[in-house]
Amino acid sequence: MSEAEKREIEELEAEYREEFLKADKDRTHRKYLNIGAVVGIIFVFISTSFEREFYTVLGTLGMGILQGASGLCVLMSIIFFLPGVRDEDRYKWKMIEEKRKKIEELKKDIR
Repeated sequence: MSEAEKREIEELEAEYREEFLKADKDRTHRKYLNIGAVVGIIFVFISTSFEREFYTVLGTLGMGILQGASGLCVLMSIIFFLPGVRDEDRYKWKMIEEKRKKIEELKKDIR
């Protein structure tokens, strides 16, 4: 195995690792966003029933912030469930998988 081949494999592995970590981080954020949306919907329904008590404890600013964050989580979850966004995510993972297979083939060819 020559130095150029080793360097090429190392560069591809570093690029693969970087793309994988970025995609995994995005997937984790989407998961937390969906959890936040569910918790936000539950909070909005409960706070509607006990509106006076919640406003007494949190105040208008606190309720506005919590309801705004809940609404944002719900909106972003809806956006992430759109077909185009999901297809883009699938394509990104497919490209990462192809890059991994390419690295494995290069390692196999060198040995």
